Amino acid sequence: YIVTNAYTGGELYDYVSDNLGEIEPRRAFQLGLDMLRGLEACHMAGFAHLDVKPENFMFKTGGIGAPLVLVDFGSSEPFVKKTYAETSDDYDPDKDDEITDLERLTGTAMYMSPEVALATKFSSRSDVWSVGVTLFIMLTGDLPYETTKDTKDPVFETLDTENAAIKKMLHPRARDLLNNMMHLDSGQRSSATE
Repeated sequence: YIVTNAYTGGELYDYVSDNLGEIEPRRAFQLGLDMLRGLEACHMAGFAHLDVKPENFMFKTGGIGAPLVLVDFGSSEPFVKKTYAETSDDYDPDKDDEITDLERLTGTAMYMSPEVALATKFSSRSDVWSVGVTLFIMLTGDLPYETTKDTKDPVFETLDTENAAIKKMLHPRARDLLNNMMHLDSGQRSSATE
């Protein structure tokens, strides 16, 4: 037998799809904060989730304002700590959370960061990208980029959070946050803690 907690509030995916285009910004950012808190705990424990999407967050209860819980760790990977620094002056903490040389593509295409899609470098910031995409969907009702018709793979070069319709919808601070979370260069993205 496996005994686990019972979360009765349903998936974030159902909440988003049932309320698409009608989620209040304050509620969307509360949910985003819950998502980042769960990921921060993962990252501090030494691994990246690598399959962040609305289907992998559940509400603890069905009550209004119930917190989110991160689930499904089947794609998660531990960080590879690099022992490259000869001295403390050579140490670069930004390179500590890199995951490299994964032999499999992991995650869900629509929420996958560019570096994961290209299988080049994975990090905790790959999870932050996925939260940014989810927040963008909650706030605008749409993806921040186009996808291929047949496989729904992201077309990253179409990433656009600055077009006129988006500018009307989003407060400038929200746009700045989303741009930071979905920066194409993972080194320019904030961590979950930041």
